[in-house]
Amino acid sequence: IRLYSSQKISVETDTKSPSFLVLSQSFLPGWKAKIDGVRIPVYRTDYILSGVVVPRGKHEVSFYYQPLSFLIGLANFGLGVIIIMIWGIKVWLKKRLA
Repeated sequence: IRLYSSQKISVETDTKSPSFLVLSQSFLPGWKAKIDGVRIPVYRTDYILSGVVVPRGKHEVSFYYQPLSFLIGLANFGLGVIIIMIWGIKVWLKKRLA
């Protein structure tokens, strides 16, 4: 294990045959994984854990937490900022032209 934090886990593997890496990390839909920078699926393992298929050889496996709710919240925030800016410009123009 190279890095272990609440939102990112990085593991270095070296296997002689294809393997299945299981983390004692709770499976949640927001967890994503990459092997050597290429996105791979994360599987629910033993009902609660997270696992990925790792090809043979030496690889860097990275897990990162990116829930859909965060992306939806970020999009809503951006939309809100745009709406407030448009409203502010309209009010400013209305006062300026009156």
